[in-house]
Order: sequence, then C-alpha cells, then structure tokens
Amino acid sequence: MIYSKIITTVSASPGVGASRIRKVIISLGVILSLVTGCSEIHRFEIYDGDRTAPDVPVFVSATPTPGGAIIRYSVSESDANSDLLKIEAAYDNAEGKTVRFVSSFFTNEVEVKGFVTAGEHAVRLCAVDRAGNRSKEVPVTVTSDEAPIVIFARSVQVAPAFHNVLIGWVDSIDVRFYVYVDYSFVQDGKKQEYQNIFTTTFTENRVSDSLKVAASEQIGVKVRVQDTWGNMLPAKDTTVTLYSDQKLSKERWVFPDTSVVMDGVRQAVTEDGELVNLKDEQTEGTTESNFWQTNDATPWNIIIDLGEQRELSRIVTHQRRTWRSDLSERGAYYRGENVLNYNIYVWNETDGKWEFCSRHDIITPTVRQENEYNLIGDAGDEALIYPDRPQFSIPTRYLRIEALRGRYMSEITLFGK
Repeated sequence: MIYSKIITTVSASPGVGASRIRKVIISLGVILSLVTGCSEIHRFEIYDGDRTAPDVPVFVSATPTPGGAIIRYSVSESDANSDLLKIEAAYDNAEGKTVRFVSSFFTNEVEVKGFVTAGEHAVRLCAVDRAGNRSKEVPVTVTSDEAPIVIFARSVQVAPAFHNVLIGWVDSIDVRFYVYVDYSFVQDGKKQEYQNIFTTTFTENRVSDSLKVAASEQIGVKVRVQDTWGNMLPAKDTTVTLYSDQKLSKERWVFPDTSVVMDGVRQAVTEDGELVNLKDEQTEGTTESNFWQTNDATPWNIIIDLGEQRELSRIVTHQRRTWRSDLSERGAYYRGENVLNYNIYVWNETDGKWEFCSRHDIITPTVRQENEYNLIGDAGDEALIYPDRPQFSIPTRYLRIEALRGRYMSEITLFGK
C-alpha cells in the first residue's frame, strides 16, 4: 500500500475519562479508513495525461490444467503501488483469432483455457494500467493436459432406436458443449439432409432425435462437437438403420376404477376432466379443457388396460396448455402443474407385479420466441420405454405411469407391436 504504517498510543491522564479515550480511538480509526480508502480509490481513477506504460510482468511458473494452464507471475514494486489494473494472457487459436484472459490487480495468477491439443503452447503476458497503457508482451511457454473437448468427442456414441437416433456421451466434466448432428437419407426417392443442434446439460448424457423416416432406410449421421472457445472437432461419422414400430390403437383402452388394486397400486382419483380425455386423440393444444387432473399427492398413478397383450416401444405424452387469459401465449407448457417427471412400468403377468422400465424427465426446451413453446408442446413429448437400450417391452396388457411431479395431462399415445 502507498501509505505508511501509523502507530498511535493513547493513554489516559488523570481526570480523562474512558469515553474521551474511545472518542480519540474512533477518530484515529476514521482517519486511517479515509487514508486507506482514498489510496485505493485513486487506483481506479482514469488519468487522461498518463502515457507511461507499466512494467512487464515477470513469469514465475505454470501448472497444466485440462485444455489450459494456470500462469503465476509477479509485478514490479512500482506497479504494485501505481494504477496497474490487470494482467492479460493471450494466445492465437487455430483459426488465427486472439483469445484473451485477464486477472485483476489483487491476484498473482491468470488461467488460460481453450487449448485443443495437449502439450506446449505459446502465450503472451502483458500488464495494463487504468489509463489503458499496455506493457510490452512477454512470450512464455505453458503446458496443458488433454482438453475436455477431446475427451468429450471421443465418448460420443450413435445408436439406432424406434424412429429415433440416440446420441450419447460420457460427460464427467462440468463443461458445456454444443453437439451438431448432420443427417442424410433418401425419402420418396429424393436425398434429404438436415441438421440439429443440441446443448449438453449436466444432468443428461444423451439425446433422442425423432426422425420421420421409414425404418428400412439407412440414415447417415455425422456428429461434431464444439466448446465455448469455438473449437470444433469431428466426433462420429456412421450410418444406422432405424428400428420399426407402429402407433397402437386406443379403441380397447380402459382405465380401471380406483377400487382396483394391482400389486398395491391403484388409479389416481379424478379431480377435473375425465380419464377418457387421455385417449381421445385430442389435446388441449387444439381443444380447450381437454385434459385430466388429479389432486392426489405425488407420486400418483395412471393405469391403462390396453385390452390385449402388447409389446411397447415408445410413449408420447401431451401437456395441458390452458387458455387462461392471465397467462402468456405459451400457456402452461413446460411449467405449472404439468406432469414433467414420471416413471413407466409394465405389468408382468407371470410374477403378478409391476416391472419398472424407465424414468423420464421432460426438459424445458430452449426457444428463441415464446410461440415456439406452443409448436413443441402441441407435438407432444416423446420417450423410449427403454432409453438406454431401445427394445420392446415384455408382452403386457397393463401400462402404469407413476407421476413424480404435477397434477394434469392432456393425452397419452403408445407405440409398439
């Protein structure tokens, strides 16, 4: 600091009370605070007439990190007591763009990130003062470990599913990536191409991309991944043939009464709407008040008697939109009391028990405009009965949906054979 250390002794003379001593100490404390505060405030003032560049930072050491390095440095004593603002570390990436990282005056290290290859990398250090003056750049060499994007790209897997392509990965690092998937296929004798882009989350390690393509057609799939620093790597280039299933008729569906108990589980009590609304091929996206609601505490259950033995592959659930005037055009899609988390069970006739298949968490989509929620919500939310390893369920007559959150739904559709 630029001020000198002040040592003050206050003693009580005969006749001087303790209150007088406290006043003196408080006064000195205020003075010290003003001296300290003013000296630091001046550091951040802009000096229009300042044309003097700060001294160059001195490289001390560097520690490798995944895709980067932590660089430690020292500054001259004169800079430490002047208007030095920050230390900047910069390098040029593979595209020739300069990537910069800065540290404040109050630390002696700066972390650089975004290297793709492991090994040595050239970095430039520079000191910058409050007036914008820059010191000469100091070239230093740092070493980085294997980059997160390389690990991520290597883990990407592509697999076929029922009219879906599964894109999976191992995401053990808290880094966000963008996944670009390019599809190519022949439909009605014409070559079709389109691209989809996903953003990884820290809770999911796969995405299921539904394709309106005949199951017999081969699908070309190319996957590229990109990190937040703009680095992009190829991850997968393969072809898959989708599995075949069909939409199941709802004509013979029956919803058992609440008095029917199956393996300790009974139907949820209806609060509003009717259970048949869940199978009438209408959703509240187009028909107002076409929904079903319960007030049972979660978890509650919907049990469907399919009317015959079926092997299930996919499920599509539709949310309640609601048409309340106090809500936005989006309505209640992906919020409110819609069922956004649920488990799927099928009835095992041999054991007389419910057999767990999978859990599904409906993620709120990322949209650019509010009305896009309607387009996505109206289409429904699709899930595979066995998302980790797509396959048909055992032959079953009963399906059970165990709701973990929410109170209402609008429609249920099943696929299988």
